[in-house]
Amino acid sequence: MPSSWPRACLCPRRLIRNHFQKWTWLEQEWNYGYGSLEWNFAPEWKLFVQGLYGIRRRPILSSGTGLIRSEDGDMLLRPTYFAEGTRYKPVFGGNVFLSHTLTSGPWTHHLTLASLENGFTFITAEGEALAPIPSNLYQPIYTERPALNVTGRGRSSEVHASTQALSDDIQLNDEWSLLLGIKDSLLRSDSYNVSSGEKTLHRKDEGTTPFGAVSYQMSPRTLTYLSYAEGLERGGVAPATAANTNEIMPPVRNHQVELGLKSNEISGLFLTAALFEIRRGLEYLDAETNVYLQNGLQRNRGLELNASGLIEDRLTLQVGLLLLDAKIVRVETLRNKNAPGAPSLTLPLTLDYQWNDNWNVSGSLYHFGKQSVDAANTRELKPWTRVDAGLKYSMRVGERPLFVQALVKNIGQPRTWVSAAGGQLVLGPPEIWKLALQTGI
Repeated sequence: MPSSWPRACLCPRRLIRNHFQKWTWLEQEWNYGYGSLEWNFAPEWKLFVQGLYGIRRRPILSSGTGLIRSEDGDMLLRPTYFAEGTRYKPVFGGNVFLSHTLTSGPWTHHLTLASLENGFTFITAEGEALAPIPSNLYQPIYTERPALNVTGRGRSSEVHASTQALSDDIQLNDEWSLLLGIKDSLLRSDSYNVSSGEKTLHRKDEGTTPFGAVSYQMSPRTLTYLSYAEGLERGGVAPATAANTNEIMPPVRNHQVELGLKSNEISGLFLTAALFEIRRGLEYLDAETNVYLQNGLQRNRGLELNASGLIEDRLTLQVGLLLLDAKIVRVETLRNKNAPGAPSLTLPLTLDYQWNDNWNVSGSLYHFGKQSVDAANTRELKPWTRVDAGLKYSMRVGERPLFVQALVKNIGQPRTWVSAAGGQLVLGPPEIWKLALQTGI
């Protein structure tokens, strides 16, 4: 966002027309197989294997969400075209867990060796670059569809992630337990010139990190714990509004400490509470250069509370509260600024009432606190709330169950900005009505 704007809330006016171009389209198709196996092949030994393999077709002609240049809604659309033949082939994932339980003196050890793999190859039918389109969020300017020419077909990128982990969950006595573990993570990404097949980028990052926890059973139904974990995660992707659009950021390391409590002392309700601190590499859109970059550290401190279960015979409750203090550290010019795209408050609430054996009625409320748009904190999004409602009818047709469900999301369709994560504004959805039928085979 332009740095010259004064600090204020971004509050969009009512949108009455679609700001996407009328010729925009997207086609998606998933074909995949999934399987799992659990085998207790010897006393105190267990093997669990699961895997997924598939293909995802995704040709698209998009006018893009655009770079919003002013509060009046002036914007610049950046069209993208991938022709028929664009697909993720393959998309794969596999997990293997080998566990063993043994006793050593007064201690019981639950040992687990894990291997996790996932990744994909992105094959594109790439179209030539399309010219940007000036438009307006509130008064869209529609244009004729541009000429579409395919410039190349072939492999565009490959991504592979692998994690190997070893853990020992030690039961010290009836009250105390200790979890110790170590994991090795590998993240690899390659980019290719679609026409020539030449590799244009190779990035490989690997790290070995510890994790652990100590738990105390305060009572048969209440557990407290203190945990620590480090990890390596994929970096973000520069948004369409950045000068370095679609640039993949290097992986970032994170560190998390958590002190928590879990309890079902109250009959029918499961309660959790946790204090935590997470430190990870900071990614943000620089207000001066409009470049999306990694620099410094983001520190998240917060309190999370959750409750779920039956509060009456037919009434189910799910409620949570997240208070978050997300700050920028280790960047001198931005020190102690609010990290962008991190709401200060999150409150989800869902109630489901079983009217009788056939009818269920439900309602949900989601409230989000204010969040900063940029790292310099020159702009912020105001708090917003979404309300959903649903009605479900259950019956049997012959020997098979049949469920008919109607759902209304975002009742009243308040139009507001809902997120600034990744340096890009996201507009909330309109009111959505859904009707679904579900049955067993």
